[in-house]
Amino acid sequence: MERKAEQVDAVDASAAPQDPVDFELLFKQQQEEARKKRQKIAEYLEQEEPSTWHPTHQRALERGPSYATSTLKGYPRPSDQIYVLGTDKQGQYIAHQLAGCMTIPPIRYLIHSPYVWNKWVEGDRRLRLYRGDDSTTDQSRVVGEFISKRHEPRPSGAELPFNGPIENLIITLPAHELLHVLPLIRHRLDHRSTICLAQDGLGIAEFLVETLFTDPLTRPSFLLAHTTHALAHVPRERFAVSEVRQGRFYVTGYRPLAGARGQRVRIIRHPPIERTDRVSHLLRVLTATPGLKATGHAVDDFFREKLPVTAFRAAADPITAIMNCPYDKIPGNSHARLLFNQVLSEICEVSKRLPVAKNSQKLNAFMRDGMLGREAFHKLKRQRSGTSKMRHDMSWGDESDIDFLTGYFIKCAREVNVKTTALETVLALFKAAHATRRDERKAEIPYEEQEALEQ
Repeated sequence: MERKAEQVDAVDASAAPQDPVDFELLFKQQQEEARKKRQKIAEYLEQEEPSTWHPTHQRALERGPSYATSTLKGYPRPSDQIYVLGTDKQGQYIAHQLAGCMTIPPIRYLIHSPYVWNKWVEGDRRLRLYRGDDSTTDQSRVVGEFISKRHEPRPSGAELPFNGPIENLIITLPAHELLHVLPLIRHRLDHRSTICLAQDGLGIAEFLVETLFTDPLTRPSFLLAHTTHALAHVPRERFAVSEVRQGRFYVTGYRPLAGARGQRVRIIRHPPIERTDRVSHLLRVLTATPGLKATGHAVDDFFREKLPVTAFRAAADPITAIMNCPYDKIPGNSHARLLFNQVLSEICEVSKRLPVAKNSQKLNAFMRDGMLGREAFHKLKRQRSGTSKMRHDMSWGDESDIDFLTGYFIKCAREVNVKTTALETVLALFKAAHATRRDERKAEIPYEEQEALEQ
């Protein structure tokens, strides 16, 4: 009734002659009303005890009365709850550091393997971090959550999952496992979610857009992360990690360029992805965690740190797996060294033509001066007698992330019309050797069964 009365008054007023509107005075009145509202909200929060504040209201007041006004009006703010998917050493380290931040809720640790879940229960459901000075830190502010298909049996001690929306997700799970694991929580991810991809390799975000998140209306936002923390496994402790050397955690906002039928298109949007509310919120949480040493960067600065590591692994890891040798055998073998140099030169040529390099003077100069190839070769020399994870996966006949290392540069080369004969040869040899090793593993008879047959 009130709205109808207002409309009638407006019609009657429009019928009568009106005085010219002073828009400057009207603007000042609106500004004064908004200032009074913000001041009222700030006074209300200042009168309450800080211990009774909701964390969202407390952060809102710190950011200013205008932010507090929108928060208390009921607008949904980004969640502080962070989920971590990945039980490798990087995932354990990130979850351990985030759990030490007392201003956010306990970390939700997603586990999809029944065997790993049983180890989690046996380890008293806590993460342990060893540092160089023989000090240890146990972290129990981590809530394990077992995820599985709806009708699959659940291991003992595994409660039913929360099944609520996931707004902040950090993934360290190997990229080749994502297509099997992410569908288990696909219904909990939508346009409100932010996914931070902290795996080795590149092109993972584009892969997820083309396979799982095809609808742009319900597609999550993406962050790319690269860590330089030197970590090591702890023998006989499944959920313990050793920090050999502290590094940094580089993060950037990223919008995958994926068009129809896998063709990439460059779409310029405003605001930039790193300035959107939910993406910037997760960035602030990560950079505010002291032990993680996280820093936010522009895309070209991020690729400046990420590309040398990815180029080294894309060139060296398949060769060590094919030859079944450690890293230090490549420089000493003339044929392996020649193949490594050819693959590395093709990677450098492809990297020069990437859109991110063309649109950045700093990254373009880095490519033009040949620093990418030199840094990748220096990383090979520093590995000494170390072995690659790809070689370990090959020995057991397991899948690897070669499609997001060597395969990533081959895919980019086709888009920028660069020949990659050496890259394609290495990829074909690796897949042939992997298929042979996988068939051999299937044909092997377990030791217990072999003894039973001999008896």
